[in-house]
Amino acid sequence: MTKLSRLLDLSLLLLRAAVCLMLACWAGGEAINGMSCSNWPLAQGTVTASSLKKVEKKWGESYEAEIRYEYQVNGKTYSGDRVQFGSSAFQDAAATVAKYPLNAKIEVRYEKANPAASALEPGFNQLPVLASLLGAILIICLGFKEFAHGEGRKTGHDLSIISTPSKASASSTANVGRAVPTITIAALVAIALAIPWAADHFVPKGINAEWLTFTILFGGGLGLVIFFSTLPALIAHFVRTRQFQIAGALADFNGFVFSTFFPVSVEAAFAAALQSDIAREQLAFAKANRLAEKAIAVGTEWLNLTTRFVQEDDNLDLKKIAMKSNLQFQEAHCREIVSLCHHDIGETAFLLGRYDEAMNRARIAADLAQAQMSTGKLRNGSSIKPGALALANALTLKGRLANRLDSHEEARKDLEKALALRNELQTQFSEKRAELLAHLASCYSLQGESKKAQDAIAAGLELVANANGPQFQLATATLLQSQGQLLMREGKLKEAEEKLNECLRLRTKLHPTNHPQIAETIMVLADLLTEQGQSAKALDLNNKAQKLLKDCQVYA
Repeated sequence: MTKLSRLLDLSLLLLRAAVCLMLACWAGGEAINGMSCSNWPLAQGTVTASSLKKVEKKWGESYEAEIRYEYQVNGKTYSGDRVQFGSSAFQDAAATVAKYPLNAKIEVRYEKANPAASALEPGFNQLPVLASLLGAILIICLGFKEFAHGEGRKTGHDLSIISTPSKASASSTANVGRAVPTITIAALVAIALAIPWAADHFVPKGINAEWLTFTILFGGGLGLVIFFSTLPALIAHFVRTRQFQIAGALADFNGFVFSTFFPVSVEAAFAAALQSDIAREQLAFAKANRLAEKAIAVGTEWLNLTTRFVQEDDNLDLKKIAMKSNLQFQEAHCREIVSLCHHDIGETAFLLGRYDEAMNRARIAADLAQAQMSTGKLRNGSSIKPGALALANALTLKGRLANRLDSHEEARKDLEKALALRNELQTQFSEKRAELLAHLASCYSLQGESKKAQDAIAAGLELVANANGPQFQLATATLLQSQGQLLMREGKLKEAEEKLNECLRLRTKLHPTNHPQIAETIMVLADLLTEQGQSAKALDLNNKAQKLLKDCQVYA
């Protein structure tokens, strides 16, 4: 079944590409020829056929104008049936027949290089051309969605933009596969109709209104698709470079779009998760948790709506098989997002010292991710199942909590398993692996295995050695803190002080002034001062750290 699903996915992708290409080429060709024919030479011709053709359709009958004509170029006779480029759809057939009666003498526009190509009227029929362009753009949207699902992630969240099924009905599984709601299509059609009208009425003379319309609609539509397709990756870039104001503004816009037009979708859940990440980095913990809970609720609702459809018998219906395959792919990402959001809420609780709440969230996140790995299928080109990154994150948090609660053996098992999972992932974030090695080194150190701790720290420092981005500097700070604590246990207090001061410098430089990690480093420095016999200074540092943590509680 896996091979069949892959074959169907590939076939669907190729079909979409072919249809998109055909629509775009036809629309582009008709528009370009229609605008060019204004400058084509004219030939005298005669209408040889003019009648209304009755066409039977599923929803009734309609009539089309059937016009044929002959004309001569350089003594050679040619025939044609094109009134205007862009087809005769959406035009008054009776009016066209009345305009070109049988045996009427007419002027025919023909292409100088190819006299067989002709038309009676300049320009092109805009509605069919615009409808084809919109169809091509919507197909591009679906293609970008699938591309984004398979590409890089930011801390495990899938970078997808374009809509998935937005409002599924529990009683009607046909709605599950709907990709774009009616309101969006209506808006696109309204814009597509408004732009040609505005161009005809407001464009100054000397400017080709049809060329301008074509450029705005095609270029604008494609630009809009590309913008939304790259927006999450752009947000992730600003987060990783610590430019949170820009990232927050973009994330809020992204969240507004998806919560408004696609309120129950994987993308809406992901958008809320992105907003939550940024709020947490800005110490807006209450807002971060609220957005994470929203992402969990949206993701859970979408999963509940799609589960019944995915579990139904497909009866070898290829369309249904393809739809189920696509939904199962999205389902895996949605479960990862839900797991990661539970992890993020647990991370906040850990930073604020609420260890029971943090452990509860970490276990929920781990259980969800483990279940996904147990039931999920391998992605194309991957050797690890969906849910692996979410499980690595959850196990890392569990291990850190166990370490803090002196359950060092349990911490070691969780952290080593998390590292093994991260090492297998196709998308590697070196700074995350380095931080994990720092936590593992702390665990080894507390168990008296100094050599293993030193090796883990050395491996982590090597991962971030040649990178200067803010995220790598923060990973370096975490490694330096672990190294400083290890040196303290070995009695090398002077060296430990150097490492811890450098750690504090980096964290103070990159974090808000009252970040919990700054307080954590200050408390370790206070322990160092105690070891050095400087109790009064140690007490002052401890009081400073406690005040920082107390200030952080305000944001929770």
